[in-house]
Amino acid sequence: MSILLRIVVMAVVVAPHVGAAEIHQGQWTHFGTRPLGMGNAFVAVVDDYNALFYNPAGLIRIDRVTWEVLHIAFDVSKNTADVARSFAEDAGEVDTAKVLDVFERESGKPHYAAFILTPYLIGPNWGSAIGAEFSFGFTSHETVMVDTQIRSSVIWPLSYAMSLFDGEFALGYTVKGVFETVIDQKVGIDSISIFTSSQKKNFSDLAEGGLGPGFDFGVLFAPKQVLGASFGLSITDIGGTKLRRIDKRTKTPRVRLPSVNMGLSAKLGLPSSQYLLFAIDTHSINQPSHYSQKLNFGVEYALSPSLRFQGGVKAGYLSAGIQIDVRLLKLRICSYAMDHAPVSGLSRQNVDRRYRLDLSLLF
Repeated sequence: MSILLRIVVMAVVVAPHVGAAEIHQGQWTHFGTRPLGMGNAFVAVVDDYNALFYNPAGLIRIDRVTWEVLHIAFDVSKNTADVARSFAEDAGEVDTAKVLDVFERESGKPHYAAFILTPYLIGPNWGSAIGAEFSFGFTSHETVMVDTQIRSSVIWPLSYAMSLFDGEFALGYTVKGVFETVIDQKVGIDSISIFTSSQKKNFSDLAEGGLGPGFDFGVLFAPKQVLGASFGLSITDIGGTKLRRIDKRTKTPRVRLPSVNMGLSAKLGLPSSQYLLFAIDTHSINQPSHYSQKLNFGVEYALSPSLRFQGGVKAGYLSAGIQIDVRLLKLRICSYAMDHAPVSGLSRQNVDRRYRLDLSLLF
């Protein structure tokens, strides 16, 4: 236990200090559908391919070679779905007045849609994946101004885990390639002219992004005398992952900040191959964002090997999910929320309720 305590203390002390002005609220890794259904509390659970992103030490829990070639997901916010439904109902009758009404009604509300790819290959103690996400988000204003963010990102981890002390303790290491491009702009009637004037600009002139190598580290402690209990620790982007721009016109990308994440989980076995799993996480504890954005709670109930239900609380908001395995096909569905305010719960206007549909072909 003393070894574990030293690692925890060292992780918090060694992680570079990050000023409040530098905090960029974003994903510290590639978030999975099952973890999001569990409130994103997964650092100590890590018993599937998501270990590659949340805590590579969890790869010691993989007992056979598994891969998913066709693994796609679609993410959309409730606000965006409502607007799309509204326009669909008025197809062929959309005019300027209708658009202005939508701007007024949706003013200040966040919108989001994404297409996600996560093919992977894992085996006992090792694994690799490609976590790719292409997203579009915006917040409209009554002045016909839109805060727009277009983002594409790819995380490609190569991970290995080693077991120590008769399987009670595990260390995991990840070397990863990171690619990220972000366009974050305010767009209005006047700003559209920059694409048509004599000083015409391309989207690459507005983007920041690049690629570079990164490193993650993970610890998993599962004492045999406490059956079903686990402690997890992960540090992503150790030392900060610096991305080099790949286009001269593109702005120099921001450094991906290191994130120290901890979690506890407990798994209770039930009759007929059922189980009940509890988890609690705190994410990015080395960064000075508000604690309300860091705490996550999750639960999973397996009714059978092919049917699981998830629930949780992510940053103060409920999440839920279901996973159905039918032969070679896996269907995962989850609902979760993102609060874009510095402190969770300040205003419902800042809350972005999202729904994700995840389909994969399992071998």
